[in-house]
Amino acid sequence: MHRQFPKAKMYGTERHLSKFPELPWETMRSEDPALHAQFSDDFQFSVPKGVDFISADENVHFSSVLAYHLTSKTLHVDDTYMYARLPALARLAGFSDVTKFHPTLAKALEPRMGAAQEFRKWAEALNITWGEARNLCAAHLATLSAEKIMAHPSKSVCAMPFLMSKAL
Repeated sequence: MHRQFPKAKMYGTERHLSKFPELPWETMRSEDPALHAQFSDDFQFSVPKGVDFISADENVHFSSVLAYHLTSKTLHVDDTYMYARLPALARLAGFSDVTKFHPTLAKALEPRMGAAQEFRKWAEALNITWGEARNLCAAHLATLSAEKIMAHPSKSVCAMPFLMSKAL
């Protein structure tokens, strides 16, 4: 991305900086509330509660800074939410595309009493605050747009993963 947009400012977490030290990162981190305030006319931000933001386990990439674009009602998220578009044959057979929390959620929960409840409370609040979301731009797999969820207009983008997380 940097090669395509060399003049764009790059914000990342401590993990991004350690993984890609050769890139020209800004000093402010993506989880910094001051950065969120800087873009507050266009975006709202949220960081999951009750989970490690940067896990000691390199294979656990659950938490991220979620950014909600107010005008387009688009939720931009790295690893916290996932959307996978199933092959056409699977959809024709009646299977639904997959929208859920990243599978490392259980490993990402902080090892303390109440962490799961704190995460659930965060997810419920997010569903209320960003319940109008109609597009999900999730990293790595696919983008879920309003057109794709017209079959389920009563469900917001934020609610879909939460509905699947009742096990917490």
